[in-house]
Amino acid sequence: MDEDQVIMIPPDCVSSLGHSRTIVHIDADCFYAQVEMLENPELRDKPLGVQQKNIVVTCNYVAREKGVSKLMLVAEARKLSPGLVLVNGEDLARYRVMSDRVTDLLQSRFSSLVERLGLDENFVDVSEMVKARTPTAQVAGHVYGDLVREEEEQRLECHCGCDQRVKIGSQVAQEMREAIREEVGLTTCAGVSYNKVLAKLVGSQHKPNQQTTLFSWQAHKLISSLPGGVRAIPGIGRQMSDLLKSGGISSLCDLQQAGLDTLMTIFGNSDRASVVQKLAFGVDDTPVKPSGRPKSLGIEDAVKGVNCAQDAEAKIEALSGRLLDLLTAQQDGRLPGTVRLTVRKWDKATKEARRESRQAAMPALPPLHSETFRASSLAKMMPLLKELFAKMVPDKNEFHLTLLGVAFTNFCDRKSGKGSISSFLQPVAKKARLDGTGVEASTSHGLLPPEVDRDVFNSLPAEMQEEILADWKNRQQTLSSPTKAKKKCTINDYFGKKK
Repeated sequence: MDEDQVIMIPPDCVSSLGHSRTIVHIDADCFYAQVEMLENPELRDKPLGVQQKNIVVTCNYVAREKGVSKLMLVAEARKLSPGLVLVNGEDLARYRVMSDRVTDLLQSRFSSLVERLGLDENFVDVSEMVKARTPTAQVAGHVYGDLVREEEEQRLECHCGCDQRVKIGSQVAQEMREAIREEVGLTTCAGVSYNKVLAKLVGSQHKPNQQTTLFSWQAHKLISSLPGGVRAIPGIGRQMSDLLKSGGISSLCDLQQAGLDTLMTIFGNSDRASVVQKLAFGVDDTPVKPSGRPKSLGIEDAVKGVNCAQDAEAKIEALSGRLLDLLTAQQDGRLPGTVRLTVRKWDKATKEARRESRQAAMPALPPLHSETFRASSLAKMMPLLKELFAKMVPDKNEFHLTLLGVAFTNFCDRKSGKGSISSFLQPVAKKARLDGTGVEASTSHGLLPPEVDRDVFNSLPAEMQEEILADWKNRQQTLSSPTKAKKKCTINDYFGKKK
């Protein structure tokens, strides 16, 4: 297709979302090979291939320089690179662990809307994060085409604000890539745009370890420059390509010129026909679908010149407040069982920065959507966080921090409604119940089993507290029903008061 050809988008293809979103596509460079090189650093400078059966499923860039490519037969690869080192990649367990680490980091630090593609790619919807950022004139990394005439940019620039959102998105993408490199050890490339298909397409423009941003007014140029047939469009696989070919459509130009009626005849389904037609013009309304709930939630900020406890505590409190806001925004009803504090200290002697983290059991928090949630939670968290900080930075007179972070982990569900554990834990309005010794068995959590030491109980993670209380409630019901089985040994026995 002629690169200068202006593509006219049919009315049926117009996006209902416009350019309102900001999407980042993160792709780990030579993912399988990188995992192997992390475990065996001596392989970094050697041509390396990951083998499954008799196929080289992927290889590092050293091997690619010698002509080896993905999905090449092992015999052919060895001819091109006699010194090729092959490792068996049929056991995916190690790769899945590394993939989980990347996805968890993105979910906990940047957005709960993270959709995994295979083991090495993720879509991240950063629209909400972008809204909270300060406008910027700078684009991190490359812009599609790199050399764009200034007058053309001014003439075609979208005035709905999407250009500014995408610019901020490029800054977020750079932060993502730096975090993945620093904490997981992988280098990545990224594409930034306003929908999934364009973000994925533009992310392949500069590899490895680079990123590219696409503005709305550049979309038609990117689509028109794609090589090959219809399979150049993400989302159109072999089966769909074969169907299109059977209907006389083999090139992208053919697909764009085909009417919706033609596509409906080929697919026998109006919804699929509409989706394919839109993809041919770079239009994609599909949402980023979270690949499971985040296992952790965190927020970090690079800091400059924090060298006194008072400044550090103020920053920790500000981060904690923002983190509690994120927790409320998740709207999945879960509460954290653990809080973690991270610092990065600059070592003058080695001229290096070193990360260190400490964690503690989360204190019991008020209901998520109560008016006092934020203030009460901060009041309970700060003494814990100050204590963790003192353990990592014992010398309050001499330190230099370059990063501070707070995170929640070990999430557990908090049910609600009549008969739920949350209703059981509510304070009783009537006369307080007494335990067997006549001592009131109630705390801020509601009724507490009399055989459990309250200090030990309060130091436990929230999910373990709930398990103890639920078990005790079941035992009370058992005691009131003689026909039930005898009491079994429970977790409470491990946390009883010493006599």
